Amino acid sequence: MKIWQMEKITALEQFNNRMPLEIWRWRDALINEHLPIVSDLVATYARDCRSSGYSRANAHLRDMDAELQVPVYTPLGIGLGRSASATMGDDEICDLAKQAADWCRDSVDQCDGDLVLASYQCEEHCGDHGVKWPLKLTAKDSPEKIREKIMSAMARVGCERWWRRQLRRKYGRQVEQVLRGVGRVQKQKQPYISDWAYRRWQHAQKRNRELLEGMEAENELGEVVSLADAAASSTANPHVRHSELMVRMRGYEEIANDMDLARGFFTLTAPSKYHARHHYGPRNSNYNGASPDQVQGYLSKVWARIRARWAKHGIKPFGFRVVEPHHDGTPHWHLWLFFCDADVKQAEADFMELACAEDWEEIAEKPSVRAEVKWLEKGESATGYIAKYVSKNITGDHLGDMGDIEGECQGKEGAKRATAWASLWGIRQFQQIGAISVTVWRELRRRGDFTAGGIDGLGDIPHFEAIRDAADAGDWRTFVELMGGPQCKRKEQAIRPQQLPHCKTNAYGEEVDRLRGVIMRGAARFIRTRLHEWTVRRNGVQQEPGQVVPGDAAELVRGADMGAPVVASPSRSEKALAEWRARKGSGEA
Repeated sequence: MKIWQMEKITALEQFNNRMPLEIWRWRDALINEHLPIVSDLVATYARDCRSSGYSRANAHLRDMDAELQVPVYTPLGIGLGRSASATMGDDEICDLAKQAADWCRDSVDQCDGDLVLASYQCEEHCGDHGVKWPLKLTAKDSPEKIREKIMSAMARVGCERWWRRQLRRKYGRQVEQVLRGVGRVQKQKQPYISDWAYRRWQHAQKRNRELLEGMEAENELGEVVSLADAAASSTANPHVRHSELMVRMRGYEEIANDMDLARGFFTLTAPSKYHARHHYGPRNSNYNGASPDQVQGYLSKVWARIRARWAKHGIKPFGFRVVEPHHDGTPHWHLWLFFCDADVKQAEADFMELACAEDWEEIAEKPSVRAEVKWLEKGESATGYIAKYVSKNITGDHLGDMGDIEGECQGKEGAKRATAWASLWGIRQFQQIGAISVTVWRELRRRGDFTAGGIDGLGDIPHFEAIRDAADAGDWRTFVELMGGPQCKRKEQAIRPQQLPHCKTNAYGEEVDRLRGVIMRGAARFIRTRLHEWTVRRNGVQQEPGQVVPGDAAELVRGADMGAPVVASPSRSEKALAEWRARKGSGEA
């Protein structure tokens, strides 16, 4: 239901004399429905009005408004005559998530034990919200496994916390794609990500930081650790992540130097139709409306074809991949790879052929705009060459006075916006290509109490001690060599991560395996690296037996005649849990 009496937009008064009174009042009311992005809509409308007249500007405004609408609940059902703006605040999203979870739980109750009907209704409800139904079946699943997966899916859609995550992601991407389409995301305006999405990410970071500062973990020995301190010492800290990446890259370069390998720097970009703006700023008339995550999917498929072709020719490189945004938020790849000298020509030919295969005619005269390969001279530092790309997308340090050239902004600002962009679109910025498991490296560095004949009884295995010493000393080169070399298959590496069943199910009633340590190949010995069981709680609050805290299994409730857990508690909130129990009454398990 539209609200027509809204504040007058003074920035558009200059256009009011071109249209009837009721038209500009309608325009102002429509724009004010999306308060967090009013300035973006005003700027777009003014541009359209100057270039095409107010009729086309109004038509475009109607289209943008339609793209920004999301369904809300009414007493008669969802979306019946009512909608709201996807720019809604987080409190409104939390309220909507609670309504969605309540609807799914009530729907399960009304199905009287009919699992198929309950699943169908909940799946349809997810579709009404534009949320993916959390169920993935395979041909190998048995009937019992299918039943378990369906019940886990219904437990998710009955959980308020699950809905919050889905709606935050859905609405954020929905608004961002509208702003990208009208040209608000570009250099000289809002590079990489819109100011609205960037503020939203900053707010989420602050909310998460405050949550961590208010929580602590205690183990069975009574040792207490602040979650904020634990996060600061992990790769969640940008500076720690940057340091680890540089250590690994330097180690690979030292190995490549010893092996006398060629070093190539590959750039992979999507065709013109995937870009919202040209590299110099103006709108791209060929743009097909693809979002950054869709472009990332396209680039991943191209890369899969390239690797398959290389494998056919016996080419197996190793190195790193960096994904970063163009100024309009479209992703592109930089790959830093090592090859045998004999594979250089074939590797480059295969890469250029497959990277440029789609829409070849538009780049026939200059293929380098789509894909490019640069081979570094012997002795030239590959790590130094790619270091700026790593820094540019993590901390923004060491970029000098030039700052962020692509986004035309300060280096630190550009790095934060690139991180926010990756978070919004679910894009992994850095990935190791081939080579050795970094999980083993991190797990061995967790423990410093390995001694000859120590608690794990590994004093008689010098090879293990050498690997552990290399990890503990931060010597990636030696670590890789002892693990089997940079091109060793995962199943043939000296040590591999080991997951073991957890004593508790997760919040959706699923049995999960958790990383507990590593196992030595050939020695059949398990090395435990996670020595303690930790209980998460609020600062200074003793957890009572049976109390549910974030990360523990949620309390499950049995359906009327289904004979198995079907719905997880919708919230950690005691109030919401009490209301749910009151509704369920004697139906509790």
